Amino acid sequence: MKHAFLILLVACASEPPIEPTTPAPTESEGTAGTEATPSGDESPENALLGAWQHDHEQSADGVDVFVRGDLELPPARFRQRWTFDAGGVLRASTLAANDAHGEGEGRWRLDGDRLVIEAPGETEAQVWVIVGVGETLRVRRAE
Repeated sequence: MKHAFLILLVACASEPPIEPTTPAPTESEGTAGTEATPSGDESPENALLGAWQHDHEQSADGVDVFVRGDLELPPARFRQRWTFDAGGVLRASTLAANDAHGEGEGRWRLDGDRLVIEAPGETEAQVWVIVGVGETLRVRRAE
């Protein structure tokens, strides 16, 4: 009986704790910085810093979903990747006409709830409305 109790303790101790979750805001509720962030007081600029990759599978209804760059996603022909560095430096994936993938440097900035991207090789800035940022970055093209 002593061994059975020990096995039960080991099995229970190896389970990760269950973290409470909160539902993500709807598009009408969400604006930049409204999703919970780990510190709870992170600025929208700081929440964007780092690498993000486009998750085609989650994107729908005109809202593009980006997940952190270290998250493993299924294979795709091309996944847009943005890396937002401090000081407004953007590193973005590029796709050449011959399907070659590369990376170029551009600029980024926030203008309220709008993310303005000056992407490498583009003549005009791309303007995106931030629907939410936290564990995912949800954006839609500004009209």
